[in-house]
Amino acid sequence: MRGGAGATIEHAEAEARRAGDKQPESAVVVESSDPEGGERVALPTEPPVDWEAEAWDLVRRSGLSGDVGVSAIVTGLRNSLEGTDPLSHGDPFAVQMPTATDFERNREINVLGRKLSAEERKQLDELLHEYGQRMRAQNRARHLALQVSLAQALLARDYVEKPNGSDPEGIYQRVVEESQADFSDPRDQNASEVPGVDFSHNRVVVLRPDRYPRYFRTLYEQRVAEAEFSVALRSWFLPPGGSGGR
Repeated sequence: MRGGAGATIEHAEAEARRAGDKQPESAVVVESSDPEGGERVALPTEPPVDWEAEAWDLVRRSGLSGDVGVSAIVTGLRNSLEGTDPLSHGDPFAVQMPTATDFERNREINVLGRKLSAEERKQLDELLHEYGQRMRAQNRARHLALQVSLAQALLARDYVEKPNGSDPEGIYQRVVEESQADFSDPRDQNASEVPGVDFSHNRVVVLRPDRYPRYFRTLYEQRVAEAEFSVALRSWFLPPGGSGGR
């Protein structure tokens, strides 16, 4: 499968359509701190989506689907939830975090060459472990969010069909090119090729922000955590009492 769809039912189809067409969660609008930009930024206020629960609900309701693509997604979700993926070696969501000593030696992080005390290294290692666990959870949530959203798209018939295997008309590339305008942030553009109802064709699925806001909110939350980690990490190597320090 393309697009990171993984090993890609029975929610009612109407429920899947509602989930796909759901409008973004309520948000608080704030003014940008940029005095010239004046841009208004929407900050999510709803609690995070429990993708673990959503995925289990999808698996339990799936039954025996006659849709090859949906069945593949459900099988992959069950393997992820139960930790029985035969193609996975180790924890596929784990984050290999460097140690405090590694970062202390990294001049891109420790630009001042500051030496940490033994106690500071211990505290920083604890912080690194905490963020490593948090990022691992977000990697898992992002994976589950993708799979659940793809299943919703299939049930809502939100896809473009293409032949299985060869693509003489360039359908996949055309869908990718035509979807570019739907993403204000190029990093968010996506296209997954998943199996069709049977093996005669595949389906190209594009998850768009206006149709799958909960999936994109999960991406946003992951980026927020990564930004927070970067700030927290660099603050350890500022002079004691410096701006932004601990």
